[in-house]
Amino acid sequence: MIHLIYNFSIYLYSILTKIAAIWNDKAKKRILGIKDLHQLYKNPKPIQPVIWFHCASLGEFEQGRTIIELYRKNHPEHFLLLTFFSSSGYEAKKNYPIVDLVTYLPFDIPSQAQDFITYFNPKIGIIIKYELWWNIIEKAKESNCKLYLVSAKLSPSFYNRLINRKILSFFDTIFCQDKITEKICLDAGCINVLVEKDTRYDRVFEISKSSYENEIIENFINNKPVIIAGSVWLKDVLILSEAFKNPKLSQYQWIIAPHEIDPENLEEIKKTISINSCFYSKTETGSRVLIIDNIGMLSKIYRYAHICFIGGGFDNGIHNTLEAAAYGKPIIFGPKFSNFIEAKLLIKNNAGFSIKNSSEFEKIILELTENILKYKNACKNSTELVINNLGASFRILNTINN
Repeated sequence: MIHLIYNFSIYLYSILTKIAAIWNDKAKKRILGIKDLHQLYKNPKPIQPVIWFHCASLGEFEQGRTIIELYRKNHPEHFLLLTFFSSSGYEAKKNYPIVDLVTYLPFDIPSQAQDFITYFNPKIGIIIKYELWWNIIEKAKESNCKLYLVSAKLSPSFYNRLINRKILSFFDTIFCQDKITEKICLDAGCINVLVEKDTRYDRVFEISKSSYENEIIENFINNKPVIIAGSVWLKDVLILSEAFKNPKLSQYQWIIAPHEIDPENLEEIKKTISINSCFYSKTETGSRVLIIDNIGMLSKIYRYAHICFIGGGFDNGIHNTLEAAAYGKPIIFGPKFSNFIEAKLLIKNNAGFSIKNSSEFEKIILELTENILKYKNACKNSTELVINNLGASFRILNTINN
């Protein structure tokens, strides 16, 4: 009965997505991507063993990227398949050279799930974090695919207790981020459940150690201290805009990287900023705020920051704090961080600071500016947090190889 309800909801979702594709660009890209996948089935099947990696979007991809690249290094003879649910993930990584094929995951309708598994016949399936599609995973299990759930993080919600409980039982091994997820998996009847550290630590550390220079950023900073606000929404910018006008913070240059870079959002953010600002693609001398209007460079430019602010904490939840922590930076974010283990650890280690409004934001910036010891300790603690949590990707891959 539960499976019937699930299938009905997936059918309904597929119909609504097709309708939404008439006006919604993301839905349209997903529909076209699935059509391309169906055309692919007309080609000969891969002859090498297929190893399937699935990520919901770009964030989950970054979480599993180190595992993908380590696997490729160890098994160059295998066919690596990477699937995405979201158009943003697919569009960003459709030309990712480490794998043999990047495509959309089909709708989890039984017939489409069967077609997908029949064509690729994966020997190993590695799902990152929480993308649990009942039919595709069940069909994979029936075809003797070894299934692994990596960096799993689930809440004790009604959906997880009712739907995901059954899906979790299909996995051969589950690597959890926390004890709550471990209990959910054990209650579902999973045998091999391991609590492992977040694989994102490995990825952000790897990025922080890679060489990188950016002449545009360096010219904009001009040897001044800079505050970088990453993955911000308009609500975040409204908080920041008051600090722009504070004369006690006039020594700072500001770099803002919006989470969405569509033209309308970029212009709205620029209008909200109360001091001279410019876009990265069109820098102007005399600007104190640089707005990044591209995707892909944020994780690298945190190295230039004196202090970092991470967006999202005034809406649905903060974005990636670890990218900044890898460079040993004090990190400030909004109040909605309760579901993020790393944010709690940053606060516990005096490397992260949560704020509720503009005045609290300015207060923290001034404290870190004027109290050198507090600033240095925050930097040291931020670095140590990342270093102390390295190695999960290697341990997970060793378990899969064994």
